[in-house]
Amino acid sequence: MHALYLGLGFEFTGGIGTLARAVVGILARRAAAGGGGGPAFDRLEVVTLHGPPLRPAAQAGIDAPQELLIRGCGGDRLRMARMVATRMRGGCALIVCEHVNLMPLVAATARRTIPCLCWIYSLEVWHGLSRLRRLALRRADCLLALAQASRRRTEAMLAGTAPIAVCYPGVADPLARPAAEPAAIKIPGPAAKIILTVGRLVRAEPYKGQAELIGAMPALLGRCPQVRLVVVGEGDGRPALMELALRLGVAHAVWFTGWQSAAQLDQWYRRAAIFAMPARLEGFGLVYLEAMAYGLPVVAADCDASPEIVEDGASGYLVPPGDSAALAERLLALLDEPELAAAMGRAGRARFLRDFTLEAFARRFTTRVEGIGRLPQTGEELRA
Repeated sequence: MHALYLGLGFEFTGGIGTLARAVVGILARRAAAGGGGGPAFDRLEVVTLHGPPLRPAAQAGIDAPQELLIRGCGGDRLRMARMVATRMRGGCALIVCEHVNLMPLVAATARRTIPCLCWIYSLEVWHGLSRLRRLALRRADCLLALAQASRRRTEAMLAGTAPIAVCYPGVADPLARPAAEPAAIKIPGPAAKIILTVGRLVRAEPYKGQAELIGAMPALLGRCPQVRLVVVGEGDGRPALMELALRLGVAHAVWFTGWQSAAQLDQWYRRAAIFAMPARLEGFGLVYLEAMAYGLPVVAADCDASPEIVEDGASGYLVPPGDSAALAERLLALLDEPELAAAMGRAGRARFLRDFTLEAFARRFTTRVEGIGRLPQTGEELRA
């Protein structure tokens, strides 16, 4: 018997891509172990909408048994439908669907008796679903949300679809592996106090909080002239953000790095004093976990999933969304008191090690797979 993972493709960066790689790795290791409760499978098949016809999992950045191959469909949905239909025959024990946009394909090809899990994130559901996708979601036995806030918001919109469980994600501990060779990054002055933010810069999605951070910079520079905001990420929203920095007279203190490699991003995290992303409409925010893993205090918006990750006053601060003045006040508190910032960073790393490692995520996700059809009790998400 085999399990089938349906994904968009491993060419994509960002949180969904990171989560997808982790999930495939967990499923592949479970198949290789050949044990466990719930749906029994000893082989994993991975089919993606995008990507080349065939490649080893390692080439897609997945930590899985060497023999695992990824089958891509080059963006051809009809080809993917045929490939999935073929793999529904011959003893499929479980379907894991990476994105709601692929659920119509499952609904059209899979027998109702095959258990199906589908991940939900945020905007792909919150901006509204077509009638076809809404109906297709009824084919899932369970929807997996990344946080309680996402579950509540999605339940309010998708009455009558599959039950929703929470499965907090996790990331690999960057401090558990040997330090890489120093990456070539341009540091904004050896004495600079760096506030780091990481996220795509998309004009149609101005919710990551970069504009609010730039708006806080005049107040920050008035008290701490050596502060620098490092904005990691790329997208069509970058020109407007650069213009905002110029208009506010802080362009010299706002550094746009563009896309950065994993090694470069590692160096930025190690060099930063504070991580800040006062985002709205976040289904979770894996970058918060990355920052906590590096021992950075985190400043986030007090909305959506952020309060489930950042403990206000303990591992960082939560500020009202869209409020640059409140954001500046909290950032200045951390800049003015390095001991406080260091203590919050230590608390955040301790929380990461307790709840948000890749191993903790593997345990939670395995529990959801083995208990498909059973919703967890309140508070079970982190204990699993």
